[in-house]
Amino acid sequence: MKSTISAKRKNDAVITIRQNNRNKKIEIMSMNLAAEKMIGHSSTDMYGKDFSIILPERIKDLIESYVDFEGGMGSDFLAVARRVPNFQLINKFGDEIPVSLKVFNLVANNAEVQEYELLMRDITLISKIEELKEHISANRDEAIDPHTGLPSEVAVQDALSTVKLYVDQFNLEASFAIISVDFIEPYLENYGEDESDKIVKNIGVISQECCRDEDLVGHLGEGYIGAVLLDCNASDAASVISRIQKKIDSAGIIIGSDQVTSNEISIVYSQLSQGVELATIIDNCRAGLSQVVSSETKRVLQV
Repeated sequence: MKSTISAKRKNDAVITIRQNNRNKKIEIMSMNLAAEKMIGHSSTDMYGKDFSIILPERIKDLIESYVDFEGGMGSDFLAVARRVPNFQLINKFGDEIPVSLKVFNLVANNAEVQEYELLMRDITLISKIEELKEHISANRDEAIDPHTGLPSEVAVQDALSTVKLYVDQFNLEASFAIISVDFIEPYLENYGEDESDKIVKNIGVISQECCRDEDLVGHLGEGYIGAVLLDCNASDAASVISRIQKKIDSAGIIIGSDQVTSNEISIVYSQLSQGVELATIIDNCRAGLSQVVSSETKRVLQV
C-alpha cells in the first residue's frame, strides 16, 4: 500500500474505508502492513469487505444504528466513530483488540461516496503501563525513589517484566537502556549526596522529556537510570539516546563550578528479543556499561 497521510510510526495501523451511500455499506478499501498484522488478514483478502466484520458486536451495532447513508454530515461515519467509547477491532482469532482511533476525511462531501483513513494503535500494552504508573503514584513509598523522585528500581523492573511478556507473546518491539552518570562518586565526594542526587534527577527528567509518554524512566540506584522504551527497536532507541545526549549538553546542568556534559554520561541499550531471558538482557547491558565507562571515546553501546 502507498504511504498514508496519517501513519507516523511503523506500528501505526491504517485502514482506508469507504462509506458507500449508494449501497448503504462501509467497505474496507486497503490496509497497511501494521493493520494486516494487527487483525491477521491481508489487505487483498479484505478489499471490498464490510468493515463490520472486524468490529465487535457493541461497536458494530452503534455504527449500523447511527450512520446516516442519506448524506447527512452530522451522522456520517466520521461523526459516529468519534463518539464511540473504547474503540476495538476483532482479529482473525476472534480476540478483541483495544485501539486508539483517529479518523481522517480523505474525500470532500460527496452524495454517494466518502472515504476515510483510520489511524489505530493497539493500546493493550500501553494500558498495562498506565496501570503500572497509577500503581506507582498510589504506592510512592515503594515505587518512587526517595532521593530523586523518579520511579524506583522496583517500578522499572515491573515495567520491564510486563513489556517483556508482551514481546515474547506478540513479538512487539521494545528496548531497554541504562544511562550512567560516570563520575557520580567524585561528585559525591566533592559536593555531597544532595547535590549528586540533583544531577541524577536532572538526567532522569531530561531522559523522560526525550521519551514518549508511554515509556517509563526510573532510577536504578548508584547513579544509574533505566529507560523502558515501547514500540521501539534498536534503531529507534539509538535516536532516543541521541536526543538525550543533545539535550544534556544544551541543558547547562551545573554542579558547583562544573557543567555536566554528555561526555560524562555512558549509555548502553538493547532491544528486548523473543526467547532471550530478561535477566540476560539486563546483565548484558550492565556488562556493556563497564566497557563504555572504561573507554576514552565511546559513550554509547548497543548490546
